Amino acid sequence: NVALPQAFAADAIHIPAQPLGQALSELGQQTSLQVFFSPELVAGKQAPAVDGNLSPEDALRQLLQGSGLQYQIDQGSVTLLPAPGSAANSPLELGVTDIKVVGDWLGDADAAVVQNHPGARTVIRREAMVEQGAMNVGDVLKRVPGVQVQEANGTGGSDISLNVGVRGLTSRLSPRSTVLIDGVPAAFAPYGQPQLSMAPISSGNLDSIDVVRGAGSVRYGPQNVGGVINFVTRAIPEKASAEIGSTLETSQHGGWKHIDTAFVGGTADNGIGIALLYSGVNGNGYRERNNGNDIDDVLLKTHWAPTDVDDFSLNFHYYDASADMPGGLTQAQYDANPFQSDRNNDNFSGRRKDVSFKWTRQI
Repeated sequence: NVALPQAFAADAIHIPAQPLGQALSELGQQTSLQVFFSPELVAGKQAPAVDGNLSPEDALRQLLQGSGLQYQIDQGSVTLLPAPGSAANSPLELGVTDIKVVGDWLGDADAAVVQNHPGARTVIRREAMVEQGAMNVGDVLKRVPGVQVQEANGTGGSDISLNVGVRGLTSRLSPRSTVLIDGVPAAFAPYGQPQLSMAPISSGNLDSIDVVRGAGSVRYGPQNVGGVINFVTRAIPEKASAEIGSTLETSQHGGWKHIDTAFVGGTADNGIGIALLYSGVNGNGYRERNNGNDIDDVLLKTHWAPTDVDDFSLNFHYYDASADMPGGLTQAQYDANPFQSDRNNDNFSGRRKDVSFKWTRQI
C-alpha cells in the first residue's frame, strides 16, 4: 500500500466497537479521510474499538483487522477490496469484549468529552485564566456564553460571595445553579440553603472551571435548573514541583490589590501524592473608602492509588475572609462622586473549615 500524504497527521481518535461500516464513517468524520467501499463488503462485519493518538492509516489498519479486507490508496483516497484468498463476505466473529461503564456524568472534561456532551458546556482552563488576567472567578465566568455575573455592589453581597446566574435566572448569591468544588457541593445545605454568601473559591487555586448550562442536568442533584458549575482545583503532579506567583491591580480612586499564589506537591513511587495550595487576596478596590479585602484560601490535597482500579483522595480546606461593603449610592451621590462610600463600617467576614473524602473504583 502507498502511504497517505503528510496532511493526514496523527491525532486523537476515539471510535467504539461497532459495525464496520459505521466505524469507517466515523473515521472519516474524525480525520477527513475518504474511504470508498461497497456496502456488501462490510455487511455483517464488526470493527474493534480504536482509541489513541494515531494516524488515519494506522486507525484504518486496526479497524480492518480480521475482516478479510485490504485497502488501496490512490491520490489520497482509500478504496476497500477483498483480501486475496479470503472469504470477504463471511462475518467477523469477535470474542468477549470488555465494556467500561462510567458513572461520573461530568467525565474528565477533556476536549472530546465536552464536544460530545448533550447540551451547552464550556470549560475554561487555567492557561486562559492567566492570559485573561482574571482577579477572581467572576472575571472568568463573565466570558462564558449564557452566564451573567452580578457585581458585588456592597448592598446585598461582598467580594467573597458568588453571584452567578445562568440563562436569565436570578444571580444574587447563585441560588439556581449547583456549585461544586472538585465535584463536592460548595453550599453547606445544597437542598435547603444553596445561597453562597461566602463562596470559598479562589481563582489562584483553580485548574479549570466546568460550566454545564441548561435544565437537563436537574436529574443529578438539587438547584440544577440553572446548570452546574464545577470549580476544579489544581491536581497533584506526578513529579515534585513548586510554583509561586503574584498579580497586582490598582485603580485611580482606590488602591492596590494583589493576589498571591503558591503551589507545591508531588507523587511518590508508592502512589501517595500530596499538594499544598494557597491563594490570598489583599488590598482595596476602586471605591475611595471601605472597599478592602483580606482573603486566605489554603487547600491540602492527598491522593493514594493502591491498585489500578482504586483511588482514594482526602482534602483539607481552610478559608478565612473579610470583605468591606461600601454600599450603593443614590443618583445624587453618584453624580457628585461615583467612587465615594457613606458606609464606613459595613463588613462581611467568615471562616470555613471542611474535609472531603473520595473513593473511586473502576468496575
